[in-house]
Amino acid sequence: MSVQPPPAAEASGLTTLRIRCWHDPLIDQLGYVPRSRYVERYWLGIFGPSTTWLLRTFADALEVGRCETTIDLEDLAARLSIGHKGGKEQRSCPVNPTGVPVRYGAHRLPPLNRAQIERLPAG
Repeated sequence: MSVQPPPAAEASGLTTLRIRCWHDPLIDQLGYVPRSRYVERYWLGIFGPSTTWLLRTFADALEVGRCETTIDLEDLAARLSIGHKGGKEQRSCPVNPTGVPVRYGAHRLPPLNRAQIERLPAG
């Protein structure tokens, strides 16, 4: 998946994100959808609840938008109950007109690696 702001984002402040599936043949074959029991059981403890819900929201939007869509950030913040004040000081990464690459696609997550599995609680 890659995330792209609209062309006017730099001048007006970031209000939407354009997201697209970033296909990885191996992860597409072996990975797990964000709504899966695997992601809920194993990735939730690594990502935390807000990021897990974010990935599920992206997956829903990409499914409807056929692997490309634009998401309103104010609506997204409300859905995730994380608040939104807007403005440049709220950004965690710089806006780039070519997009922000994201390693874990919203449509598939890889299986845990050995180090992650070793940190899981017993049971």
